[in-house]
Amino acid sequence: MTEQAGQPRRDGAHASRTIWSRFRDLRWLHGAAPKRDREETLYLRRMLAISLIVVIASFTYFFLTFPATLRIAVGPKGSEFVQYARAISAALKEAEAPFRLRVVETAGSRESAAMLDGRRVPLALLRSDDETSKRARSLVVAHKRALIMLARAADDKVQFLSLLTSKQGALLIRDADSDTASVKQLLDHFGIKQSDHPLKPVDGPGAIAAFRSGQIDYLLVLANPADEAIRRLALDLRAVVGAAFKVLGPPGAKGLSERLDAFDSFEIPAGVFGGMPPLPSEDTKTVAVTYELVARSGLGERRAGLLTKALMEIRPLLRSPDYRGLKIEAPDTDAIRRYQPHVGAVMQLNGELQTIFEEYSDAIWLVLLFAGGIASAITGALGWLGFKWPGRSSRRTARSG
Repeated sequence: MTEQAGQPRRDGAHASRTIWSRFRDLRWLHGAAPKRDREETLYLRRMLAISLIVVIASFTYFFLTFPATLRIAVGPKGSEFVQYARAISAALKEAEAPFRLRVVETAGSRESAAMLDGRRVPLALLRSDDETSKRARSLVVAHKRALIMLARAADDKVQFLSLLTSKQGALLIRDADSDTASVKQLLDHFGIKQSDHPLKPVDGPGAIAAFRSGQIDYLLVLANPADEAIRRLALDLRAVVGAAFKVLGPPGAKGLSERLDAFDSFEIPAGVFGGMPPLPSEDTKTVAVTYELVARSGLGERRAGLLTKALMEIRPLLRSPDYRGLKIEAPDTDAIRRYQPHVGAVMQLNGELQTIFEEYSDAIWLVLLFAGGIASAITGALGWLGFKWPGRSSRRTARSG
């Protein structure tokens, strides 16, 4: 069928063009088009500008108000440390802190350290006797495990070292992270060969049975004295041993912690295990392995400082019988430690963390310096959007007249 002369073509694809096809027409973009087309152009330009402003404003709002989620490597899998990390994560959420933690379970402290140094996670929970990580920087101390000797010693003059070198002993095994390395450092410090004084690995029930049968006379434990399981074990052992039961610590604990950065000095308070009479009968000085929430050294100072602040503020939310061993403390910022504090954490603890305006003051001054150029750019953009200035319109009217 042929078209008749003078009749308009009714094919919709050719009779009218879409707004998008008009937008691509260069003549239409440059104004060589009817007035109606120019109005559509201005309308589209303004809608585009408004949409861009809305997107930027929404992105800024979400960036400033939504909490940042950080992955933290924790191990061994299923251990109390994983529970501690989950408790910290829940407390941060409850406190509406600007951070959330996503727990990544690992085989132990060494694997967590490898993930941290490999940039697979920004945070980790590491023990101070683990020398794997070279980039870990401490934010807070989350847990301490004190070195405790639970011993059978009828003579009050019997001390830690004499039992260690003359009696049969055992080492309590609690999880997949072995305490053997810490004990070896301790023995090396006193010049004792571990091969000459081997320690039998036992669990709690095994230790009670070994004391009852006389196979061992002391048990070395790395544990937090507030831990309910250790408290029950100490009281059960005293019930087996009787009045000869003692709680001892290594001599020269302060010097030991100064020489070996794997340990912090620690004091076991009298009566912390309870019982009648209270156990231990007096304060006992010893050393402890620390478990620290660390960040990679490359984590920004401000982010590390704000995270440290949030962790210190949630401590009241972590007061639970289930988490007696979880006691968040600030790391010593002056001592030489296994994990040196992160610069951001030090700034926060010393009250020197900069506000966002102080941190970006140079950028703000540069913006003010180039404000004239920015204003000109905005003016040009508004002109491109079709806004007319009253003064310019009146001058054009005067010229045409």
